[in-house]
Amino acid sequence: LTGILIVATVLALLLGLFLLVSWGLEGLEGYYPTCNLSNGSCYPSD
Repeated sequence: LTGILIVATVLALLLGLFLLVSWGLEGLEGYYPTCNLSNGSCYPSD
């Protein structure tokens, strides 16, 4: 049972970290609309 709890905790932490990173990138793209951080390209906003 302890092993299952450890695995579940690690998976939850990884999922939380992934969501935090994706949300952080979307937030940065919102603050800097001229840059697309996903592929690192910047372009003028019309």
